[in-house]
Amino acid sequence: MTRATTPQRQWPTAVAAASLLVVAACSATSSSAATSGTTAVGVQQAKDAVAAAQSLQTTWTGPTTSPKPPKSASIIYVSSDQNNPFASQFGSYLKDAAAKLGWHVSVIDGKGTPSGWSDGLRQAIASKPSAIVTSAQAPSVQQPLAEAAAAGIPVLGLHSSAAPGPDPTHHLYTNITSDPAAAGKVMVDWAMADSNGKAHIVIVGDDQYPVSNLKRDAMVAAIKACSGCTLEKNANVPVGTAATDLPTQLTSWLQTYPKPLYVLSVADFYFDVGLSSLKNLNVPKSDLRLAATDGTTQAYQRIRTGQYQVVTVPEPTELLAWQAADEVNRALNHQQPSTFTQPIYLVNKQNIDSQGGSNNQFVPQNDYKTRYAKIWGVS
Repeated sequence: MTRATTPQRQWPTAVAAASLLVVAACSATSSSAATSGTTAVGVQQAKDAVAAAQSLQTTWTGPTTSPKPPKSASIIYVSSDQNNPFASQFGSYLKDAAAKLGWHVSVIDGKGTPSGWSDGLRQAIASKPSAIVTSAQAPSVQQPLAEAAAAGIPVLGLHSSAAPGPDPTHHLYTNITSDPAAAGKVMVDWAMADSNGKAHIVIVGDDQYPVSNLKRDAMVAAIKACSGCTLEKNANVPVGTAATDLPTQLTSWLQTYPKPLYVLSVADFYFDVGLSSLKNLNVPKSDLRLAATDGTTQAYQRIRTGQYQVVTVPEPTELLAWQAADEVNRALNHQQPSTFTQPIYLVNKQNIDSQGGSNNQFVPQNDYKTRYAKIWGVS
C-alpha cells in the first residue's frame, strides 16, 4: 500500500513540477524574445540617431531677429590658455565677428591656471570694457566674476560652466557651448549601433569639471537604456595627469575587459596625449574603438588614418565666436540671451572632409555669418 500510495501521491506533484518547468521554459523563451526585440528596437533607434548626427547641417536654427548694435563697443576676451588651440582660435574668430560690427576685441591670456584666470579677469575689469568674454572655468573664478557683475560689466562664458544658456549662479550672462548631454548620448548611440547593442564601454573624464560630469552622466544614462551593453568602468582621469595616467590605465583595461573595448572620452585631449602605450603593445585596431568630443586636429587625423579613434563630436568654434558677438549685443541692449544651441555633429571616416573637415574643423553649412550679419543690419 505504501509503495502504491506513494507514487499516487507523488504523481500530481511530478506532473505539476513538469508543468512548471514547461511554463518556466516558455516564459524564459518569451522573455528572451522580448528582450531581443527590445534590443533590436534600441539598436535601430541608435543607428537612426547616429545617421542624423552625421548628416550635413544646412538649416539655420539660430536667431532671426536682433536689437540694433551700438556703433562702438570694446570686448576683452580672457582666454583660458592661449596655448590651447580651441581657446586661441575662438579669440581670433571673435575679433572677426566684432570687426563686422565695428567693435574692438583685445585678448588676455589666462595661462591655464585659476590664478591666471583671476588675474586676467581683474585686469579686464580695470579696463572698463563694454563686455568680457571668457573661456575660464567659472566655478574657479567666482570672486572676480562677482566683481565684474558689481561693476555692471556683462560676462559671457565659453565652455565656462556645464550647460549652455544663462548662468546667473556663476555670474554669467550666458554660457556658449554645444549641448554636453547630447554629445555624451550620441557617443553611446554610436557604440551601441557599432556593436549591435553589445558594447563593453569605459568612460573617461575628470571629476573637477562640471561639463565633464554632465557628459559622463548622459553617457551612463544612455548605457543603462541599452540592455545588452556593459559599463565596465566610469574612470576619473585628471586632465593634468592624463599623459602619464591614461596609457597605464588603457593597458589595464585592455587586459581586463572583453574586446572590442569602446572607450568614450569627454575630450579628444585625452587621446591626444594618452595613446603612447598602444604602439608598444601592438594592440590590434579591432580590439579598441575610441570616441570623444571637441574635434581636435589630432582627432581628425586619427580618424583619417584609422588609429583607433572612429568618431569625434567637434565644436563649431567659429560659429560659437559669432554667437558670442551676437550675445554681447543682446547684453548691451539689456535683452535676454538667445536660446540658440547648434546641433551636435558626429564625424567619422566617411564624412570627415565635409563641413570644414578638410581643414580639421567643424563649419556648419548653414550660412551663419550671413545670417548674423543680416539681423545685425550690417550685411
